Amino acid sequence: MDEDHQVSGWLHHILRRRLMQFLAIAEDGIYIALAFLFALSAIAVIVSFLWTVRFTSYMTFIESSLDHFLIVFMLIELMHTTVLYLKTHRFRHEPFLMVGMIAGIRAILILSAHLTVIDESTKLPYIYELVATALVVLVLAVSMRITRVRPSERVSDDSTR
Repeated sequence: MDEDHQVSGWLHHILRRRLMQFLAIAEDGIYIALAFLFALSAIAVIVSFLWTVRFTSYMTFIESSLDHFLIVFMLIELMHTTVLYLKTHRFRHEPFLMVGMIAGIRAILILSAHLTVIDESTKLPYIYELVATALVVLVLAVSMRITRVRPSERVSDDSTR
């Protein structure tokens, strides 16, 4: 009876270890696919911009290019975070705060552009949204500063850039 219990425990240990190895490989595969999709999405945004760019006015070109390239920058940051996780298997929150700040800045730029072309009677909701978005960006920036990793604790990611 005691020998059966040892064999059962040994078998359970081997099955558990194999299952954990399979799940670790599957996790890495999903992260690799995700990083690849981020890269493809960034390329697609650049190609889309180049295909649809309008030179009707200087302001339209700047607004469109800024919008597209901020999206590309967010995708690159997410891809970098994913690649860094694959290399170190340590989660870092800073890139997500950065992506949030970039998205907020993008929204502020778009809202500001809308404010210049709409009439006075409809500006108030845009102003409220602009203030709220600016506060979110401020909170994200403060969070980034407060939680900044000291150089002695930083995972070396120089090889990933």
